[in-house]
Amino acid sequence: MESFSADFMNYFGHQPQGLTPFLDSLTQKSLFFSRFYATGTCIVRGLEALSLSIPPTPGQSIVRRPGNENMFTLGSVLSQKDYDVKYIYGGNGFFDNRGYFFSNSGYKVIDRKEIPDETILDETILH
Repeated sequence: MESFSADFMNYFGHQPQGLTPFLDSLTQKSLFFSRFYATGTCIVRGLEALSLSIPPTPGQSIVRRPGNENMFTLGSVLSQKDYDVKYIYGGNGFFDNRGYFFSNSGYKVIDRKEIPDETILDETILH
């Protein structure tokens, strides 16, 4: 959910009621991190920071670097504790090397190729 922030959720008191009712309902029904922050200038930096629990690194993101397999990530920790850990992305996993990084870091990757075409809404009908 690129560019999604706490500003969109009622839980944090920043938006008119009703903008994210389903997501807000999940705060009461699931493991919810209310102080999980990422810094960086683009989503790949946030993915790096959140999955590796580090600030974004100088230069190329670790997600995009070669030799990034089997790193100590949130996904690897949760996988070892028998959680069903997934990285779900509506785009193609090869973008920014996301699929490779996450599939080698304890996550099951689900990306656009896993989503049946008939379930994807054609945006042109909305305009």
